Amino acid sequence: MTIGEDAVRPELAEKVTNVVGLLTGVRPGLTDPLAAGAELGRALGDRRVLLVVADVWTSAQVEPFLVGGSAAVRLFTTRVRGVLPCSAEPAQVDEMARDEAEGAPELQNALLSGQPAARPCVRTRSTGPLMA
Repeated sequence: MTIGEDAVRPELAEKVTNVVGLLTGVRPGLTDPLAAGAELGRALGDRRVLLVVADVWTSAQVEPFLVGGSAAVRLFTTRVRGVLPCSAEPAQVDEMARDEAEGAPELQNALLSGQPAARPCVRTRSTGPLMA
C-alpha cells in the first residue's frame, strides 16, 4: 500500500481500513487513523504476513500500522529519517537499475504464483519473509 505525503487523518484512516477490508471482507467506516489501526491489528491477529507500507512521510502515518498483529512483519519505505520507531531495522535501498526495474513485474508475478524460479529470491527469518 502506498501512503503518500499528503495522507492525513481521514485519508490515512481510509487507506488503513482498505487493508482491513482486504483481510476480513468488511471495510469499517472509521475516520480516525489510530482507531483504524486498532481494527487492522485485530484483523491481522496471529497471521504471519508481510505488510508493505510505502512512501510514509511522518510518524503519524506509521503509527496505525504498528497496532496489534504481533506475527505480522511490517516493511515501511520512506525518504524521511526519524519517522520510524527506534526499534525499526533500517536498510538503505538505492535506486534500481533499468534492467532491474524492467524485471520487477515478472518477479512479482512469479512470487505471487509460487513459481520455483522465484524461490531463491525470498529468504525466511523467524519474523517472516523478506525480499532479498
